[in-house]
Amino acid sequence: PSITSFAGAAAAFALPFPPGQPERALYRPLTAASYALDYARAGLDARAYHVTNVLLYSLLVLLVYRLALVYGLGSGLALATACLFAAHPVHCDAVDSIAGRSEILSLLFVVAACLAFLRDARSPDAAALTKANLASAALYAAACLSKETGSVLPAILLVHRLALCPRPTGQTALGAWL
Repeated sequence: PSITSFAGAAAAFALPFPPGQPERALYRPLTAASYALDYARAGLDARAYHVTNVLLYSLLVLLVYRLALVYGLGSGLALATACLFAAHPVHCDAVDSIAGRSEILSLLFVVAACLAFLRDARSPDAAALTKANLASAALYAAACLSKETGSVLPAILLVHRLALCPRPTGQTALGAWL
């Protein structure tokens, strides 16, 4: 019932996932909303849900390609990275299974947050950095609302900051750099 209407999907923001099973302690309202969109489009036809998973995964692969480019890999190596990611068997459950939607959504938002953060994080411009941080925060919220594993994003962004962003000139203390 939670996916058969947009009202049910909206109610998912106040309910555990799946509804009626609070003992599982899961909270995935964006995943429920995506199922509601599929239901509105195709009812309970499982093929439509699978097509959505494939489309979301395809978008994720494109974001992985873009992230590889941002990391400084050449276009050929970035393409190879994205292809390896796309074909890796660890992802088949997330793509093939309708219930795997939460995995795809959460990782999609995490990778998008990394891209948003890295796009302007190297800039000395405070406005660009604020924009990058706000975009990353919004995508972080979306990742967490898709699946609980999205909560690791702050640690990922800290590693990005430490490893990929140059230390400001004249700064030696880690606190001044962060």
